[in-house]
Amino acid sequence: MQAYQLTSEVDIETPTTTVTDGDAAETWSVVARDVPAEVKARASLTKTESQGLKALTSHRVRMRYRSDVSSTCRLKLGDRVLNILGPPRRVPEARPRELVMECLEVES
Repeated sequence: MQAYQLTSEVDIETPTTTVTDGDAAETWSVVARDVPAEVKARASLTKTESQGLKALTSHRVRMRYRSDVSSTCRLKLGDRVLNILGPPRRVPEARPRELVMECLEVES
């Protein structure tokens, strides 16, 4: 992976549960900001739900290896949210230099 390929910057967020007055609420905490990444849109489709139409777009995201990224995290690209689908792939597996993730952006 070459530096010129990492044309986007993403924030990595992880879920945190906060309890207020006995009620639990899930919020997102930023783990890292402005992480260089390559984000490529792959496919999109429109889904009909009871609330109306939802646009779904899949992306492939590549970044330098980080041990703190898992499938429970999500990525933010500006105000767009990319949910990580499955565990990130380490490339190469033995001595990882990069992560490759399939992500899904859900637009309302």
